[in-house]
Amino acid sequence: MDKEEVKKEIDKLWKRVDYVVGDWVETCNLLPGIVQNIVIRYDEKNDYIEEYVEVFYPHMTFDAKYDGKYNGGSLCSVEHCGVHKISSQYASMLMALGHDRLSKLWDKATKVLNNDSQKSWEDFVIEEYEKVFEHIDEAFRIKGSEEKEE
Repeated sequence: MDKEEVKKEIDKLWKRVDYVVGDWVETCNLLPGIVQNIVIRYDEKNDYIEEYVEVFYPHMTFDAKYDGKYNGGSLCSVEHCGVHKISSQYASMLMALGHDRLSKLWDKATKVLNNDSQKSWEDFVIEEYEKVFEHIDEAFRIKGSEEKEE
């Protein structure tokens, strides 16, 4: 690749990036992650563009089967993985729903989404969150607290 081609390719990759280090992102992992690093650079020796996003998953922990090492990060391709920025509110919804519920929801949603639905994955998540947590205030309200508030 000549320098002009490399510059065009790198610029094209940066245009896909709508996040910075520290942002919440949605990846192929159903639960959200936080951007740790973004790498887009040309490797002259091997004549290719190295590109990836390092993502930290706060829901993952240190694991004994990995000698107590953290096993919750990933390297996602800028070009191929579809990593995109999400709000902290949406990230909280995803975490509150949890992996198992999101897996079931994904199975249900893909049947609809594959048929050119007007709904997005985020629409499914928000609807599920509202359905599951519809009565959360009532469930955690202390009996008799309504009288004291008046």
